[in-house]
Amino acid sequence: MLRPLVLLAPLFALLLGLPASAARAQAAAPAGSAQPAPAQRYVGTLPCADCGGIRAELWLGPVGADGLGHFRQRDTYLATREGDQVFESSGQYRLIKGDPRAQGVAAVDRIRLILGSDQDRRSYARLSPTVLEMLDRSERRIASKLDYKLLLAAPDARTPAELAPRQLYAGTLTARADQWWLAPCGGGPAVRLRDVSPEVVISAVLADLGFGKRVQSIYLEAFGRPYELGQVLIDRLNRAGIEMGCPDARPLWQAQGNEPFWTLRGTAANTTLTRLGLPTITVPPAQFSWTWRAGRPDRAEALINVRTEGRWLSARFTPRICRDTMADAAFGWTAEAKLDGQAFAGCAFLGTASLP
Repeated sequence: MLRPLVLLAPLFALLLGLPASAARAQAAAPAGSAQPAPAQRYVGTLPCADCGGIRAELWLGPVGADGLGHFRQRDTYLATREGDQVFESSGQYRLIKGDPRAQGVAAVDRIRLILGSDQDRRSYARLSPTVLEMLDRSERRIASKLDYKLLLAAPDARTPAELAPRQLYAGTLTARADQWWLAPCGGGPAVRLRDVSPEVVISAVLADLGFGKRVQSIYLEAFGRPYELGQVLIDRLNRAGIEMGCPDARPLWQAQGNEPFWTLRGTAANTTLTRLGLPTITVPPAQFSWTWRAGRPDRAEALINVRTEGRWLSARFTPRICRDTMADAAFGWTAEAKLDGQAFAGCAFLGTASLP
């Protein structure tokens, strides 16, 4: 059965450089890992019905050939009853090119933030290279004399690193002379790992799975950063298991549960829900969005929301260690999925989706 552990596995923000000695550690990083890309930063104060205004900051990363880019958003609700309240989110956005032959907003480029909830949908019209204007949920201009514009600001040191993916390290873990060594998937030299997760929760989880006692090697996926002397500092568990191994292909993300058995899997092509004895449900691909209280990206929740004419599939991944005792495995997230209102509970992990 699946049971969530009480311990949280927060994402420990490590502001560490990458010296030349970390070249060996980089060998275990997935191909295509990128440094933080330059981002455009837009700022403004939006109207608010029950506060003094919403101080909005929006970072937009470069757009790829598929028309998608990464964003981060920080909204500060000013002068609420509880004082200033700050909320942050990140995910992907789509650039919708305007049609010069059209009228109104359709004639200009639009920025559509891909969020996990329809209620949180937000889009902007690019009125000029330096001005964005927030639109309503139907992507029409808001009928108001109030100001809904964000202006391009000068870049600053606070441009968030979340606009680039973190590194996921995966392979077979063994212990030698009180040191952890990871033989990475795909080959290459072994990498020395050091657990810097809060309360060394990764070590606790692996011990609970029997690593170092019943078994001398275990499959591990963890997020981390290269450090000096060829070490990698890992701070966030993705998944680990005695019966696991390097996958042939990675999904964007996956959630699964028992009693009844179900699997929710996201790829670039589609999102599928499989259940024991029932037909597979296939819907269009779903994009992650992350949301958290300011200053606590370690508590970021992932939201997924896909609607079609006949189906509504949603999911929420919460950062809490989830133990699957039937599979002798542990995961970095608990998951709650819903299909047309029917709920499923289980564990989740990331494949190629980036982590804030």
